[in-house]
Amino acid sequence: MASTIRRQSSLDQVTKIEDPLISVYIEPDINGETSQLFRNALRDVVVSHRPAVRDLASYALRPGYHPLVYPKDSVLLVANIKKCSESAVAELAGSLALVVHPEGSQHRAGLPEDIEVGEVKKMIVLSAFRSMGVGRVLIEAAERIAKEKLGLNLLVLETWTELEGARKFYESCGWRVREHYGEYAEEGEVFYEKWIT
Repeated sequence: MASTIRRQSSLDQVTKIEDPLISVYIEPDINGETSQLFRNALRDVVVSHRPAVRDLASYALRPGYHPLVYPKDSVLLVANIKKCSESAVAELAGSLALVVHPEGSQHRAGLPEDIEVGEVKKMIVLSAFRSMGVGRVLIEAAERIAKEKLGLNLLVLETWTELEGARKFYESCGWRVREHYGEYAEEGEVFYEKWIT
């Protein structure tokens, strides 16, 4: 059964849309909208950002590419913004994947065996919807689901050092810098964790 989270408190922050009566909804990604959102976000990438990102963008934007294939028990969340009227059509605003790491996963290295670990991946908010509370709603929903539904104790994520806005956002949500994990080891990456027990 799909659960919907409605966060009215973020409505006060909405200033970029004509009608201030906007609601943010979080829904499971049932229709595969996250793959399309990922492609749209890549189109927003500034081409001078990094050669690796340009390569990823050109690879992921080719027809038929489905970048979001995650292990069983992973959760995909999609944020839609809808004007408060029955006839309004919701607009896809952001998404993230919450990936559960089973025993033996490289992401569990150095942690006690009784710790359940998950990873936040592909946290995306389209540029037209940034600074409206969409990202905070997504990350808080992921944290709640990780704790209450999946029984996780620790969440981790990786991002790029030069994405200062993303780093400030994660830190404002209580995430702390940690040592690298898994196979991630590219220059310019930074790693975060948040204990959710």
